[in-house]
Amino acid sequence: MNRRPQFSNRMSGIEFDNWFWHKDELDEICKTLGIASNARKNELRRRIIEFLETGKVTIDIPKPYSSFDWKKEPLRLETVITDSVVFGKNLRSFMKDQVGVKFSFSAAFMEWVRNNEGKTLEDAVEYWQELNIKTKSGFRFDMSDYNVMNKYLDDFLKDNPKLKREDGMNCWQAKKFLPAPKGLVKYEPEDLRLSK
Repeated sequence: MNRRPQFSNRMSGIEFDNWFWHKDELDEICKTLGIASNARKNELRRRIIEFLETGKVTIDIPKPYSSFDWKKEPLRLETVITDSVVFGKNLRSFMKDQVGVKFSFSAAFMEWVRNNEGKTLEDAVEYWQELNIKTKSGFRFDMSDYNVMNKYLDDFLKDNPKLKREDGMNCWQAKKFLPAPKGLVKYEPEDLRLSK
């Protein structure tokens, strides 16, 4: 069974892309190669692959970020969601004040916020309340592919309702070091053998 190799700048882009890499590993690889690491995982993967294939990297100039400081500015219902939104203490505290201590950032909520620049935090509160009602009624959201580990665990538990999350984590820990095209580790029923 192939196991993920240590990173080497002699790898081809194709070889690199055949494995799952954690965000902190991608950051470290970028630093080693002298590549800017101020991006999300998918963009870091793209930069590293391009560097391995061409010896250089084209960094897309990001659209200007708003100057709104999500970490420090006071938040209000009328605060407009910007491209620089940060899911940190300040936003968490605001949301808890609005909906109660049961608030938590879910993948579905964060994805909605990122995709609704220009709407207000009042809209975000309403959306979270809708999500909360759906969740209480047993509705399950499909996990985005970029949330690889959580999607894997979600699929594992759907396929194995009598097993525990810990069982899924054991399979995940073994599978993430096996070949995974585009770094997308996907659950398959035969993964159960990995935890033994």
